[in-house]
Amino acid sequence: MKKQEYVSDLWRTKSVSEVILIMYNLIENTSWDTNDKKRSYAVMKGIIAYTDRGDELLSHHRTYLHKEWDAAWLDQVDGSVKEEIKEWLIDGTD
Repeated sequence: MKKQEYVSDLWRTKSVSEVILIMYNLIENTSWDTNDKKRSYAVMKGIIAYTDRGDELLSHHRTYLHKEWDAAWLDQVDGSVKEEIKEWLIDGTD
């Protein structure tokens, strides 16, 4: 199995809510200003409310989450949260 396939399989074990919750840590560890963080948290809170009532994510929700994740991943102040996320993904395979 190739690395990308392995990583994709790990992500499939996580629910949308779990991914959004770990995104809070990822965003908190960025160099973004407080307003940018609050904006992102507000959108994620809305997406959680949407999924909590049993609705499926729409394509614009997924697009937003992917773009926000990618931006936050690249703008980390240190590698601590990246390591935490890697461990979190692997822990789900036990």
